[in-house]
Amino acid sequence: MNRLKRQLSRKLNNNHGFSLTELLATIAIMSIILGVVAGGAAALIKVYKNIRLRADAQSLLSTTVMAVSEGMYTATDVKTSEDGTVTGFISEKLGDIYYSIGSETNTETNKTVYYIKVSSKEDGTDGKNIVANKTQTLDLSVAFKDADGNDTSPKYNADTHVFTYTITVSDESVKETQEVQVHSIVDVPAEETDGE
Repeated sequence: MNRLKRQLSRKLNNNHGFSLTELLATIAIMSIILGVVAGGAAALIKVYKNIRLRADAQSLLSTTVMAVSEGMYTATDVKTSEDGTVTGFISEKLGDIYYSIGSETNTETNKTVYYIKVSSKEDGTDGKNIVANKTQTLDLSVAFKDADGNDTSPKYNADTHVFTYTITVSDESVKETQEVQVHSIVDVPAEETDGE
């Protein structure tokens, strides 16, 4: 026991420093620990970016659904094609509404982003992004598309006064889709009830 105390005391009071072997062993251990931590940090950053992108896609989807539904909720004089596809309508809140798909290219990433354009003219010349450009972040595209990526258009059932549409928000790695039904609260137009 005394011998161990003396060796320990000599070692602690030694002013010569560490041996080369001790230094190399310490550097090797620290390198292994640093490699594990750095690899874990890179994986965490990738997971964080994916979670953030999905959250932004869900937020953009929710914002777009609210913006599109707002006009449909008070729709009157709905114009449709023979198959029920909505070509335009008048919203008590927003006036004449025509939807189309617009696009713009991000100058930094050189990527084309699609968005739902709303205009008050049938030809869409005065159209603008239905949600604020600041809301449409991270080069996410928004369109009337189904879950398979096929183009769709809002439909209207004149008997039930219900709009049905599907919106998809996507980029290369994320795709969020929602099918929506909006019941117009406006009563049946007067010309339909005149004969009763």
